[in-house]
Amino acid sequence: MTPALVSAPRSVLPLRHLPVLWAALLVAVLGGCAELPKNVQRPVSTALETTAGTALATQVQERRAAASGRFESGFLLLSGPQAAYGSRLALVEAAQKTLDLQYYAIHADASTERLLRSVVAAARRGVRVRVLLDDFNTSGADAQVMRLAFEPNIEMRMFNPVAGSRDSSLWRMVIALSDFSRVQQRMHNKLFIADNAMGIAGGRNLGDAYFGHDTSGNFVDLDVLAAGPIVKDLSRSFDSYWNNERAYPVQSLITRKELDALRASAASVEEVDETPTESSSPPEAAPSPVTTASAAAAAAAAAPNATTALDALEAQRSRVWDRKPLNLAAARFVWAPAVVPPWPATRRLRPSSATRMLSRKWSSSLWVMSDCTG
Repeated sequence: MTPALVSAPRSVLPLRHLPVLWAALLVAVLGGCAELPKNVQRPVSTALETTAGTALATQVQERRAAASGRFESGFLLLSGPQAAYGSRLALVEAAQKTLDLQYYAIHADASTERLLRSVVAAARRGVRVRVLLDDFNTSGADAQVMRLAFEPNIEMRMFNPVAGSRDSSLWRMVIALSDFSRVQQRMHNKLFIADNAMGIAGGRNLGDAYFGHDTSGNFVDLDVLAAGPIVKDLSRSFDSYWNNERAYPVQSLITRKELDALRASAASVEEVDETPTESSSPPEAAPSPVTTASAAAAAAAAAPNATTALDALEAQRSRVWDRKPLNLAAARFVWAPAVVPPWPATRRLRPSSATRMLSRKWSSSLWVMSDCTG
């Protein structure tokens, strides 16, 4: 008798579905291994209550009196990179009591290095600094901006963190897929406030591409320098995000030793001396809280006379150092009634409702009645 032929069992899933299955399994495994810290301590803090006696508050009063302004809040459009960069430098250098920075992205490059050196110097002269940064773009070299949290007199919190290693943006995104509904809710607010007397709101993050220094392309954007009572409204918005349960102190997410390891890993790819020369930094410059290895590589493509990445980096730094602080004493403000649209404090909402409110970016919205200027 001829033996019966027994057919092999068919696969439950077609072979073309196997990559999807493996990807789903990988996301589940990585997502289960990466979790955010629990029981995190978030000391509540708020903006400076009174601006009286600060140099910036005095300048606001003087500029308003000189313009015979009928209204208490003043506004100055910052349309070009020079004004946008110089105004931020001016606020840092003029700050005497507080600096509050809130951004979606802070990139570790030459422009940011110049600003953050000034921020660290301000902290060392006694200015209380709070930095609130969305956590979506803090992997690789950009993770080094988190070093600010380990400087005296500086607090730094990451908004809605992405769990997992910061070595690679790709792997962070893979891990994020396991918690996509939460991770995709980002904070795009952009504020730069000094002494609760003057502040900048607008579309620029911090980095070369926002200040005309990127070698591959730059953003064209608009900011506004605000002065007077309207700044207190901006600060209230900042405080709502700062004290929100989604804002995690950097120390709860990463250690200084881990940041050192990340920087060492980047340096092994391309060795760059980070010590600035006398020609590229002012005498009082504080140690840089960021690494600029990636900036050197980018600058090399645009510096035909540079024989090394270090030469290109120094050339880029010299351009940034040439950016002078804006002369606030000569600023021509427009004095007008204005309001930051009110919104409920997120900590009092259910998580789903809070998320919808956070996505609206109220803190960067200024309603100004320009036809009533005085």
